Amino acid sequence: MAELSLFTEHNIELAINNIQKLISYPSITPDHHGCLEYLIKWLKLRGFVCEKVSQGGVDNLIAYKKFANDGPTFAFSGHLDVVPANELTWRFPPFKGEISDGKLYGRGAVDMKGSIGCFMAATDAVLSELSSGTLYWLITCDEEGEAEFGTKIIVNELNRQGINLDFCLVGEPTASTIVGDVIKVGRRGAISAKINFSGKAGHVAYPHLAENALHKAIDFSNSIMQFPWYLGTQHQPGNTLQITYLGTAEFTDNIVPSQAELCFNIRFNYDFELANFKNKTIKLLNEIDPHARILWQRFCEPYQTISVPNKKCLTRLVSNCINELFDIKPQLSLSGGTSDGRFIANKNTQVIELGPSNKTIHQVNEHISIKEISDLFNLYKKILHKVFN
Repeated sequence: MAELSLFTEHNIELAINNIQKLISYPSITPDHHGCLEYLIKWLKLRGFVCEKVSQGGVDNLIAYKKFANDGPTFAFSGHLDVVPANELTWRFPPFKGEISDGKLYGRGAVDMKGSIGCFMAATDAVLSELSSGTLYWLITCDEEGEAEFGTKIIVNELNRQGINLDFCLVGEPTASTIVGDVIKVGRRGAISAKINFSGKAGHVAYPHLAENALHKAIDFSNSIMQFPWYLGTQHQPGNTLQITYLGTAEFTDNIVPSQAELCFNIRFNYDFELANFKNKTIKLLNEIDPHARILWQRFCEPYQTISVPNKKCLTRLVSNCINELFDIKPQLSLSGGTSDGRFIANKNTQVIELGPSNKTIHQVNEHISIKEISDLFNLYKKILHKVFN
């Protein structure tokens, strides 16, 4: 038992070292600054076949290791890119990986180099014990940006090669309080719109001689907010619309504006009828301003993982691992923003998202606790055992 404990402590130490090393690379989207090369070298030393897939100035990685016998194909999906960090506002340098008071600080500690470092340690711990199936690593450097040349390109290459994944775990920060309390089993979709309204400029003292474009935008905003929006349930978040910008090109307080711009973003569930919503929006626009122009932007497909006949249920498998390790029943959630899971999920591939607490995601002094690192390492290790055995 003492030897087992020492073995576990050694692997947790490896996880911490991995995270610190990954954080040391200032891999702000989409420049990995050598971080991807470090991971490729690490994987090759463990017998993985590595293929770099590059497009649009973004480097991505598909790595895999086939074991002796046929079995499931399981992928870990993650991103090495991070959002910027202003060193002057941080308690510790954001690209150093400093440890203080039981916490490891650094940009990407939570999102998501912490998960990657823990999965590296878990992979190390179980490789010699696996004999069936194929383990994939799918790593991108374009998740925090537009994601046009990231995981979507990886999936296109997998499809081109005829590779079908059974399971995929995305290492996004999902925990609310402690590791394992929330599993993301899908995500809402998203779409943005930018609308330009037109009118006729004039003096504010003679509004009957002018046509206020901003008033049209406000009328549209008030009307679209009255659409019947599904409010959601405890397990299924609602569909929401947020006005994100409303303004005019130029401002003078005695001139009626002839141009106005309005932007909004909606988050919607798997059952949301997007085409119907678009038709209603365009009809409303034509009633308010027939000359208005709308541009739909940044569409993200929703997804929801369902079990596949004749395959293990990944959600149940991971839930059982969490219960066995931590004696808690995880909440299954579809909340939050979009993720790369939307590119991977399909009728044959079960996708879940599971990682550390998201409390400090993208914040100054982003950090992951040492206990979270330990719990996440043990959880990933247990999941690998359950999937492949």
